[in-house]
Amino acid sequence: MAKSMLGRRSRMPSLPFQKKSKVPSVVGPLAGAAASFGLSKVMAGKARQGKEKLEKGKETVGQGKDVVEKANDLSDKISSAASAASQRKTKVGKVAAAVTELAKSGDNEGTADTKLRHIIQEYIIVGVPRETAYNQWTQFKEFPKVMKAVQQADQKDDEEDQTTWSVKIGPSSRQWEAEITEQVPDERIVWKATGGANNWGVVTFHSLDENLTRVMVQMEYHPTGFIEKTGNLLRIQRRRVRRELRLFKHFLEIPGQETGGWRGEIDKDEEEQPKAGKEQEEEQKKQLQSDKDEKKAKKDEDDSESDDDAKASSNGRSKKRSSSSSKDDDNQNDDEEEWVPIQERGKEHEEEKASS
Repeated sequence: MAKSMLGRRSRMPSLPFQKKSKVPSVVGPLAGAAASFGLSKVMAGKARQGKEKLEKGKETVGQGKDVVEKANDLSDKISSAASAASQRKTKVGKVAAAVTELAKSGDNEGTADTKLRHIIQEYIIVGVPRETAYNQWTQFKEFPKVMKAVQQADQKDDEEDQTTWSVKIGPSSRQWEAEITEQVPDERIVWKATGGANNWGVVTFHSLDENLTRVMVQMEYHPTGFIEKTGNLLRIQRRRVRRELRLFKHFLEIPGQETGGWRGEIDKDEEEQPKAGKEQEEEQKKQLQSDKDEKKAKKDEDDSESDDDAKASSNGRSKKRSSSSSKDDDNQNDDEEEWVPIQERGKEHEEEKASS
């Protein structure tokens, strides 16, 4: 039995296992390409970062050059101020000479650079009615008596909107001409500088109670020169405006009434219209007038046509009436012509009858 099984086993066919075919491998080249692509990408990123760092380095170098130039300019100013101060004997004279020299050098630079600006907003509460506070503020010529910084303030008698100012804050003095562009009694006064120091602003009056008024000053100022720019950093102009408002408060509250007042109204927006706007308005008026004239002419023409039609119709009716009346007259005449012979024949008949 075992032999037969062994014999069968020996006669069993072998399993059909085949040899694997050799397929060309593509994994290696793809991996190499991917690696080279990744490497190139990394290198591009590194190159971009290096370029950005280089540009930043250039900017830093440029800023460093500017700082060096400013430092050199500052050293030149200091040396010029020191040389000017060395020519004076007293300490006060030396300080004044140094400040004057710095102010001159600052003015030469400030004429070309007007981008720096300083916005001031201050208010004070005055224990008087709003009308009283407004009336006193309109007395510009009395500002030198009221305030410390204002050296001179003039207003033309024939032109209430034109004013001239001279102000001194510390060692810096400035003059300018201002134009009042809007003035509403008891509400606000708007001005702008037309020459000299560049500034503009508005003063508003707010009634808090019957005898309590808030006076608010809002202005924009362009400092020029070394001293003014330094004062701008220290907010000296803002503090000066605040002190001036306090002086105005004390000046007005002690007597409790104003020294005068101007109640006129100014509105430049309505007075000074653009020429283009005026021309456009005139053209619109002309167009409206021409349209009205055309409508009127058309209406007159229609009325004349209707009158002609009415006349024509009335003439036609009169002609018809005249023709009908003439026909009636003709008929009547015909009847008369026919009637006369009948009478005569009747008479003849009667005569013949009588004679017979």
